[in-house]
Amino acid sequence: MSKTLAVLPFLLAAASAAFSQAQQALPADVGPVTKTLVAEAKASAKQRPDETASYQTTLEELVRRHQAVWSRWGRASSPPPLDLTPGEFPLPWLARLLVSESAAAAARKVPPDTLRRQRPPDVVSACLKVIAKCEDDRKVDVLWEYLKVPERPRRTARLARQLFAAQVSLNRAAPILEAEISADRAVSRYGLAFLLIDRFAAELPEGLQEAAYGYLRRQLPGGAGSHRDEPFWRALLKLDAPRARRELAEFVGRPEYMLRTVWLLLEFAAPSPAVAAAMKPLLESPAPESMIARSVTFRAQAHTLLMMSAPEAELPGYIRRLDQLIAKLKPEMTLEELTALRPVRDELGYMIVGLHGAADHEPARDRLRRMVGDRRLRTGLRAQIVITLGRAKDPALGGLLKTWFAEEPHN
Repeated sequence: MSKTLAVLPFLLAAASAAFSQAQQALPADVGPVTKTLVAEAKASAKQRPDETASYQTTLEELVRRHQAVWSRWGRASSPPPLDLTPGEFPLPWLARLLVSESAAAAARKVPPDTLRRQRPPDVVSACLKVIAKCEDDRKVDVLWEYLKVPERPRRTARLARQLFAAQVSLNRAAPILEAEISADRAVSRYGLAFLLIDRFAAELPEGLQEAAYGYLRRQLPGGAGSHRDEPFWRALLKLDAPRARRELAEFVGRPEYMLRTVWLLLEFAAPSPAVAAAMKPLLESPAPESMIARSVTFRAQAHTLLMMSAPEAELPGYIRRLDQLIAKLKPEMTLEELTALRPVRDELGYMIVGLHGAADHEPARDRLRRMVGDRRLRTGLRAQIVITLGRAKDPALGGLLKTWFAEEPHN
């Protein structure tokens, strides 16, 4: 028997003892709704002891199975976490389990050098996750009361914030968010303020939306220079896209910000004079060391961003560039020709994807129609064009497909 399975009976016994102890006295930090639910669980245990015993047996079996998986896990990836969903436990019983396991975890001393697979099962995290899936509306109160206790372990506190933000209603979230913004603490990707802003960005009242934008923007002095900045800029774009586009456009010409800034602006692409004015000189005369000059695919993305920022002015030039690229292809090519034209095919693929985003403009839609029957393009690209035209309910699509199938039955 492995060391992990050897300690399992002790762990289950300890959990059972803590669970029983929770019947006698609750910690002082337990909130009122959680106390009510624990009282319901106690009353149910007296009235239906067999049902309560079956829940405890199911819990022990789930932990035992989980521990068995962890003990023989040999893959490079992390093993799956404990999952209590199959138990179908009611919220009162889960609240009681959360209280008892939180107390047991706080009292349990695990040496820091203990291997992960030899650590006790994280019943608290599993309990929080399954509480969030309950149909009982009081689950939000349980999560809120749990995360309000400052002494919670960092990992479970972060999980509780994420689950609470995903379940809470806007009416309840708004005053909480106002208080968080007023505190003006340093922004964190896993902080409650950011999680609420990220979820409700488009639904917040105008005043609170402006306050949330200012709160995030004050703590982002630069552009999207790293993956750590991206979530906050993405939230700003959700809060006020025109304003965030203008502010991001100021960083697009700086090498340290160019890559991620273009990606973010492309993700939220829409007509924007500020973005078009920033992108046009970069494409017309790119610096030799810039990503636009060095990467064919990034240049195609930058060109697509310019076109979507000023479609009326830039779409004709975009289509001309597409025509130039397609003219270099042939319906049938050798492997050597395909290899030699790899940069052309890469740029063309990205630009066709960009043209999909402009399908509500007639020139773009007309060019997409003509590409459906163009045998120089890969079948996969043509099929994607058909899907785009279908979503746009293009009346010419039926005839285009009829011609395609008649001329190329093998495709």
